Amino acid sequence: MVSYPGDREAPGEAPRPSALGQTEWQAVDDAVGLARSRGATKIFFIGWSLGATIALYAAENGSHRDVLAGMLLISPVISWARSIRYAMAQNRVPSVLAISAMAALSLPLSSRLLRLDRSLSLPDQLPAPIVPTLVIHSKGDRTAPFASSSAFATASDLVELVEFPPCPHAMEWNEDPQRFSEVARRWIEGNHAVKPR
Repeated sequence: MVSYPGDREAPGEAPRPSALGQTEWQAVDDAVGLARSRGATKIFFIGWSLGATIALYAAENGSHRDVLAGMLLISPVISWARSIRYAMAQNRVPSVLAISAMAALSLPLSSRLLRLDRSLSLPDQLPAPIVPTLVIHSKGDRTAPFASSSAFATASDLVELVEFPPCPHAMEWNEDPQRFSEVARRWIEGNHAVKPR
C-alpha cells in the first residue's frame, strides 16, 4: 500500500489536491525501489479507479520496468478526459462545462489556484500497456466508463477484460467476492512466469 504526498498519512503533512496520477506515480516508483532493495524480484501493480491511473503512469514512466510482471486494474480511470465527459453526461451536466473544466486544469493559473504543483494534461487517447494487464470492470460504473476499458482491451493482446454484473464504481469485489478472488488469483498465477517487456 502506497501513501502519496499530501494524503496526510505522514505526521504533520498538509493536505494537497490530487494531480490525477500525474505526480503520484513517482511514489509508486519509489515504493518499488524500496521493495527491490529488500529482495523483491517481481512486482504486480493492483489499482482501483485513480489507483489504476497511477499504476499506468508508473508502468510507463517508472525506472523499474524490468521487475514489473503485470497489472490488475479495477474500475480503472484509463483516460481522465473520457471519464470526466462520461461522468458529467451521466449527471446531465452540459458537455461545454466538461470541456471548460478540462481546459482549466491545463492552465498554469488555474493549477496555482487549485494548489497543484503543475498544470494537468488530460489526453483523450488511451495508454499502451507494456505488461500483461487484467481489467475487472462493470457496465454499471457511472464514474469510469466501461467503454474505455473495452477499447483498452481491444487495442492490445496484453489486456484481458473481465466484465462483472452491473454495480457502482469500484464495487466489483462487493458484487461477487468469490468470483473476484478466483479471477484475480487465476490471472496472477497464470502470469507468474511472464517476463516483462
